[in-house]
Amino acid sequence: MVVLVGLLLSLTGTAQGKERLIVKFADQQLRAQMLSEHPQPGRLIPLGRETGLIMRQLRPMSGGFDVVTVEGVEDAEQALEILRRHPAIRSVEIDRRVYPMVEPNDPLYAKQWALQSVDPSIPRYGIDMPAAWDRFTGENNPVRVAVIDTGLLLDHPDIAGRWVGGYDFISNEVIANDGDGRDDNPSDPGDWVSEEDRENHSEFENCPVSDSSWHGTLVAGIIAAASNNGEGIAGIQWGGPAIVPVRVLGKCTGFLSDLVDAMTWSVGLAVPGVPKNPYPARILNVSLGAYGRCDESPSMRAAVEAVHKAGGVIVAAAGNDNKNLDDEPMMPASCEGVLVITATGKRGQRAWYANFGSSVTLAAPGGDDEEKRSLIFSTADKGILSTSNNGTREPEQSNYEYVQGTSFAVPHVSGVISLMLGINPELTRHQITQILTETATPFPTYATKTDLNCSTDLCGAGILNAGQALARVQDGPLPSPEPEPEPEPEIKSAPSGGGGAFSLPGLIVIMLVLLFARRHWVV
Repeated sequence: MVVLVGLLLSLTGTAQGKERLIVKFADQQLRAQMLSEHPQPGRLIPLGRETGLIMRQLRPMSGGFDVVTVEGVEDAEQALEILRRHPAIRSVEIDRRVYPMVEPNDPLYAKQWALQSVDPSIPRYGIDMPAAWDRFTGENNPVRVAVIDTGLLLDHPDIAGRWVGGYDFISNEVIANDGDGRDDNPSDPGDWVSEEDRENHSEFENCPVSDSSWHGTLVAGIIAAASNNGEGIAGIQWGGPAIVPVRVLGKCTGFLSDLVDAMTWSVGLAVPGVPKNPYPARILNVSLGAYGRCDESPSMRAAVEAVHKAGGVIVAAAGNDNKNLDDEPMMPASCEGVLVITATGKRGQRAWYANFGSSVTLAAPGGDDEEKRSLIFSTADKGILSTSNNGTREPEQSNYEYVQGTSFAVPHVSGVISLMLGINPELTRHQITQILTETATPFPTYATKTDLNCSTDLCGAGILNAGQALARVQDGPLPSPEPEPEPEPEIKSAPSGGGGAFSLPGLIVIMLVLLFARRHWVV
């Protein structure tokens, strides 16, 4: 018989104790004897006082377990430590609180695998938004994300009411496709390129004939589509006007100078000839880029530094050419302090198109439909579902489409950062980066398509895990606000040969997946 030493036990008492535990006694026969001998509520049975604990039974459980409360300890962990060493106790655990997993009622949410939990048995490597939404859905969140892109379909039913302010920074009227240059209308008129465009305008001579992409709306929907409204898809950030639409990309391309001004303006800084932004953003979602080193562009480097000094966080796409960024860097992804995001598919492997390299910060779901290598538009189950339009040129009917690209990995990260800052607006860029990388889901490894297996050398720290990131923000511990100083890196000379991704001097080429020919619509 096991001798109970060092515990005081009230078997049927209902008094509330300090810590609530589930225990199983090593000797069930003795437990049954005590239950029969001491049925009175609240009665303590002195069995020794060596531990200094008072344990009261709240109720017996199935399986021979008991729910108990324990007094005389600083916290539950101390009680566990004491009881796990006690010969009378076979097992002990905290009687943890359980909560319903918050999931939206949007009818297309079930098709958004990228937002769902990690389940290697399927396999599915989503970002676990239900666990994050248990912490914070973003209701009344004042944090805004500047979506620097093609503009926005402002009246899409899942986008209306989810944006505020905005500006069109496209200075070239032909590329802008809206009849003028810069103005305060950030709507997307369409970015199609026709054969006639190619013949009549030098701006488009190197551009493929393509339909309108509605790229900015696709990006914005991932971040902030109206959620839990019984319509369409769910966005990551549920509350308030979360998007500041900033237009820099028109037909085929945009200018570096426009991007630099847009980034500067987005965080509330002055740009000549442009009204000050009344709705400064904390996060800049830059799902575009151009090949080139940041240290070769003084204007881009200055913009990034200004954004960082203003407290902004820049999240940029790694690009879609299946290239190593160590050999062919991109802007703004190669700028110091920018979060660089590559894309993974549902299986957790690197997407077939996604750029990689040591400069990548993190991976996030971007879709991986290898059968549609020439298309941005994907198929169900493999792509990322978001807000769009079925117009091939000008906007027509609002709809939802499956897409793929690092462009669509980025807004998953931007949306999660907006929730992190909603919980703790004092987080620094360094803390945000460290929390995201330290809480990321490890990459899986497969025996097939081994060239697409990710590693921390190629795809960043892991796959974005929203639930773990928000738990770290709420529960701590938080990293140091600033990183330890590092020695200045050696600046390598620029590679010879020129070219890069510029189709005209100073042009930015949006990193989509080559063509915009066919779509998979979800109406």
